[in-house]
Amino acid sequence: MTTAIKKLVLLWAFVCLYVITMAQHAGPAIVLELKNESLETAFKRIEQQCGFRFAYRKETVAAYQHITLPKATRSLAETLDAIKAATQLQWEMVKNTIVITPATPKAPVNATPLAERDAWVMRVITGVVKDGRGKPIAFANVVNPETQTGVSTNSLGGFRLELLLPSATNTATIVVSYVDKQEEKQEVKLQASPAFANVVMQDLNLSLKEVQVTGMREASAASNSSVVFGRQAIEQTQPTSIADVLQYLPGQTIMAPDMQNARSINLRSNFIENRLSGSQSFINNAALGTSIIMDGSPISNNANMQMLNLGKYNITGALLNGTIKTGTTNDTYVADYAGTGLDLRQIPAGNIESIEVVSGVASARYGDLTDGAVIVNRQAGATPFSVSSSFREGMSQFQLQKGFNLSKRMGSLNVSADYNYSNNDPRDNTKSYNRINTGLIWTSYVDKHRRWKQTLSFNYTKSLDKTKVDPDDKNYSRSRFNYSSIAIGGRGDIRFNSKYSKNLTYSFRYSQANQTSLREQFVNTASVLYVNNATTSGVHEGEVVPAYNYIYKQEILGKPVSFFGTVENNLTARTGKVLHQLMVGVSAFYDANKGDGWQYDYRKPPISSAAGLGGFKTDRPYTYRETVPASFNWSAFVEDRINTSRLKIPLDLRAGLRYDRQNSFNLLSPRISANYTLSRRFTLNAAYGIATKAPALSFINPGPTYFDYPLIKAFNSINGDNSLYLAYTDVVYQRNMQLKPASTNNYEVGATYKTKMVDVSVSMFVKKQHNGFTSQTTPRPTVVPVYDTLPRANMSDKWSYYDTGRDTVYQGFYAKPVNGLASTTKGIEVMINTRKIKAIQTSFFFATSYYRGTYNDATMDVIMPANNNVTKTALYGVYNNDIATGEVLKSTLQTTHHFPALGFILNFTSEFFWLKKSWTNSGDNMNPVGYYDKNLEYHTIDPKEVAGDAYSHLIKVRSATNEKKSPFYTNFHMRLSKEIGALRISFNAYNVFNIRPEWTDNSVTNSPTVTQLNEAPSYGAELTFKF
Repeated sequence: MTTAIKKLVLLWAFVCLYVITMAQHAGPAIVLELKNESLETAFKRIEQQCGFRFAYRKETVAAYQHITLPKATRSLAETLDAIKAATQLQWEMVKNTIVITPATPKAPVNATPLAERDAWVMRVITGVVKDGRGKPIAFANVVNPETQTGVSTNSLGGFRLELLLPSATNTATIVVSYVDKQEEKQEVKLQASPAFANVVMQDLNLSLKEVQVTGMREASAASNSSVVFGRQAIEQTQPTSIADVLQYLPGQTIMAPDMQNARSINLRSNFIENRLSGSQSFINNAALGTSIIMDGSPISNNANMQMLNLGKYNITGALLNGTIKTGTTNDTYVADYAGTGLDLRQIPAGNIESIEVVSGVASARYGDLTDGAVIVNRQAGATPFSVSSSFREGMSQFQLQKGFNLSKRMGSLNVSADYNYSNNDPRDNTKSYNRINTGLIWTSYVDKHRRWKQTLSFNYTKSLDKTKVDPDDKNYSRSRFNYSSIAIGGRGDIRFNSKYSKNLTYSFRYSQANQTSLREQFVNTASVLYVNNATTSGVHEGEVVPAYNYIYKQEILGKPVSFFGTVENNLTARTGKVLHQLMVGVSAFYDANKGDGWQYDYRKPPISSAAGLGGFKTDRPYTYRETVPASFNWSAFVEDRINTSRLKIPLDLRAGLRYDRQNSFNLLSPRISANYTLSRRFTLNAAYGIATKAPALSFINPGPTYFDYPLIKAFNSINGDNSLYLAYTDVVYQRNMQLKPASTNNYEVGATYKTKMVDVSVSMFVKKQHNGFTSQTTPRPTVVPVYDTLPRANMSDKWSYYDTGRDTVYQGFYAKPVNGLASTTKGIEVMINTRKIKAIQTSFFFATSYYRGTYNDATMDVIMPANNNVTKTALYGVYNNDIATGEVLKSTLQTTHHFPALGFILNFTSEFFWLKKSWTNSGDNMNPVGYYDKNLEYHTIDPKEVAGDAYSHLIKVRSATNEKKSPFYTNFHMRLSKEIGALRISFNAYNVFNIRPEWTDNSVTNSPTVTQLNEAPSYGAELTFKF
């Protein structure tokens, strides 16, 4: 058993022991039924089933002679609470005695009132949740948003919510949510003890008075500035995956669903819009640092190693992209996503209750991220059978979903299936993408006392992204990217309500996938091939292969395995007028890849084995399962949510600290956020936090890089078998344990203003990132012996050879993963959302975002100039990289016309691209700062001597201006839906008016490029039938 597995087993054993120990203190089980009976009778029956005795005044209980309670097995505490709800009497345990007192005990003379002695009091809200037909809803979530305290309803729809609130509080808000139901928000008056709430939930349909079609800025347990998409908003986007939902975030560009390229998400950035110089590294880092969290557990992409040799191709060039014929050219498409963000095409949106996007400072419980989190919440529950199909040019999608109530004991089960087929061009099927996704989600109470709620899930996903051979393609190119995975996950909540633990929550996820990345191309060799398959450094005889035609294959076989587990203990404490909600937890991350890795036939090499600066780099097979050690990272975190009222203004302060052990580095990440409620309408918020992201497995273990330096190349035209190829192989092994985790410092301030008709939020931020992952061109001078051949007796004989005793130096370079990226992004986001104006049955949503970012690649650029003079000592120039800056200003306006009586909704979205501008300091990197000589020894250059004869040949010629700026342009999209009974018909159009302005980019000298700023119009339809 590996050390990582042992640690996980010990951690899980500790959790189980803790749960058992706490459960032993929850009290015995009581079976009780009362049918119009006295309270004293109830007490006697309870005493017979437990070791406790009751103490009370007879006059206190004499009035209760006709009590009815349904038969049930409850814990002792639950039984006493049920009696309390029926009689309003209070109970308290004193050792083995249960003391019963009146609901309003008489305060002693000269006693200080409770509200003055203690500013916080326990308030209890009980209630029932039912649907529109009066049926109880089990497993509905009931949450108080101010304290983030929540419970789930039982099989009868009942709930009991205990809240520690300021003594002067007269009302409390509860938010009730359930899958396929409209979220209900209710203000509960607290005069009664306990207070009672009767909640009726309506089915999600277009006959509701209000329909939410956009994300809303909300404070939550994850962040004080999250954007939340509820079920209604998700459905109204008519998504093929969650990627189609996320593009309605501020700052994102809205595009038609695309299943032909891998899709990730970048939050609060502008390098995608401006395509800044060298931006691909920053795009990949931002996507890698965005955590996708499903049901409390992150979906890891760290073990994805579908990349070619990083030492040969570098980080941004190692992805095995597909090729597709377009007209007379071969275009590439992105299918693999190793070293970057998760492919969001793989996550359908059919069974998702909500999507919460944290772009700023996240709670201390969230780790292994630098650029935010996308928190996806699913829930099992009884839902109608739902069948939906959607169609778009070249794409079809079918979804099935049904939720079942199994029994009171077994809970509920949700079953879903999704199939998507799309091709690049509806006129042929040369390029296609297929996805199958099935899932089971089971929610139940583990114990008969209903203290332990657990949700288990199983998912199977399979996708095939491929191209067929185009008859017009002389290279006979084709690609295939297969992906299949299973994932088993769970999350739970165990309520103890003890001094040391209010409740214990946990989540876990295990996933295992099989990945195949394949690219093939026809090769017609015009001469013999000199090949070598040596895997150790030294002199080796290779092979001489006669000229022939063959199919060259690049293939990667991966089998990523990931496990995540986390446990949190929550408790509540009071210190005077301050309420503390403490969270303490630990998390474990395990990533490995058991795949066969790179597949390579050395007798069928690519057209040229030289790649990049220095040349002579070649390929070899590389097996992940035998050579790549698993990665085990872990973390511990604590967070104190402090609630207090100073100057009669509520303050919600969260102070957290996170410890991470990532790639052998010890890291501390403080996080703090505050919400200051100035009035019921106006709230200020601020946050600061540090977050870190562990390097992916492929960055830590990029694999060996091979240099094959030819010593003798001799082809025997009479007897080919006696040809000779002698080469010196130099192997560079990389294991980058010194690679630091990437990190981000986030600063954020904002304000929200809410009235009955409008919500306004403003958020300003500064995001500083350090130690981003990139590649550094690294010199590798190799001293190689010189060999020569001996004379042959016959021309058909094989050559003999000998070492001349002389040496020569070969100049090799390889790419090394390093921490070299840094950026600073500043911005402001404004969101305005109105309620429906009844006179015109219309609501409005307006969002504007402005981002300004500066991006610095601290690695050095090594170049051999085209006009190089080999007689010069300075052979290779070393240059600083560009520092790029970009600005983006974009607005989105949505108008939603909703007619409940007709079951009809029309949404019109307008995008305004006010500013897209980027520039670089390319003037600063025209001159070299150093050079390598023929022995690859580095020398610095005095700036005063650059123009001299020794270094002037290294000065680069400017080939582009340092500024790009696109003009103002707009785009418009439309969605409409109509319900006819159980059938919903939807239609959507992207770029509905076919606005496609052209912009000529003259930044590259003598090479202007013309770009159409919007995509071509795209139209789709969806049919959904629920019964």
